[in-house]
Amino acid sequence: MNVKQAVDLPEELQSEGSQLFTGFATHWSEPDLETDFSEPLPGSSTDHLTTFCAFFQSQGWLFTRIKGRDDVVELSIKSNHYVLNCRAFVNRSMDQCAFYSFAPGKVSVGMRVAAVEFIMRANYGLIIGNLEMDWINGDVRCKTSIDVHGDDLSIALIQNLVEANVALMDLYLPGLQAVMTGELTAAAAIAKCEN
Repeated sequence: MNVKQAVDLPEELQSEGSQLFTGFATHWSEPDLETDFSEPLPGSSTDHLTTFCAFFQSQGWLFTRIKGRDDVVELSIKSNHYVLNCRAFVNRSMDQCAFYSFAPGKVSVGMRVAAVEFIMRANYGLIIGNLEMDWINGDVRCKTSIDVHGDDLSIALIQNLVEANVALMDLYLPGLQAVMTGELTAAAAIAKCEN
């Protein structure tokens, strides 16, 4: 999560502007996070994860590599309504790439059937991307993916993956949250999201 707050400048600095922004960023609490980027990612300059990282850097987004994993990077992205924890994943052996954004919180055991109904209703008709839930722990994420076997992964393709993913989460997360809290049925939540 990234948080920023406006702070008024002292009078002697107000000729430079009126406010300063301060803040902090947090990441997943997994124990082996690696923030040292002095070592390049594995592979050549056409390595798919390197291309993901180049796109994130072009957007000014901070990302984190997981120690011991050369196939995943994590980052937070501010959508229109949320700050989303995200992961880029590359399966090098299959030339497949995926981008995930995670819904905040977990679906409680008692609301998982309703959440699955909501997810199925949301997924029906989607051409790019899908929502999915881990039945065991209640995590919900949005996935967009691409198979680049025989081709190169471009910055433009990554931008499409990321933008489609974040747009889907922006569209459906309010409805999912209403279902998770029992405020709306799955059918009513989908109707509200899609109308």
